[in-house]
Amino acid sequence: MFERMVSTSHDESAAKLALSAIKKILLDIRVEEANLESLSEELRQTILTKQDELLKDREKAKTLADESAAALAEYQEELAETLELKQKVTNQLDIISEIFNNPDIIKSIEAYNVPFAEGNWENLCRLAEMLQDSRE
Repeated sequence: MFERMVSTSHDESAAKLALSAIKKILLDIRVEEANLESLSEELRQTILTKQDELLKDREKAKTLADESAAALAEYQEELAETLELKQKVTNQLDIISEIFNNPDIIKSIEAYNVPFAEGNWENLCRLAEMLQDSRE
């Protein structure tokens, strides 16, 4: 669109000015209306309108990038929490499985390494004791 408008300009200096303004806009350098006075009204308004549209689009892109970064950070935090919980549940299931295979194994688990809540651990100890008694 700009090329068509610039190429129809009869004044070479006006064409250069318009192209210079377009380059500045693309480089995120604000073009002041006073610097475009030698251009036709139509071309000046087109350049300023496109500049405003581009600035709005850049702001939207920045906002979306910020929102995406925040969402990614939140996702990574939740993923870390989920992986931690998954590891805990896996450990719990491994212990339960071992207790069914060998109830005496519960005696080898150190108190600081118990991945169960206190009441659940007590119930598991009772279960191990009952399994041991039933095997004797």
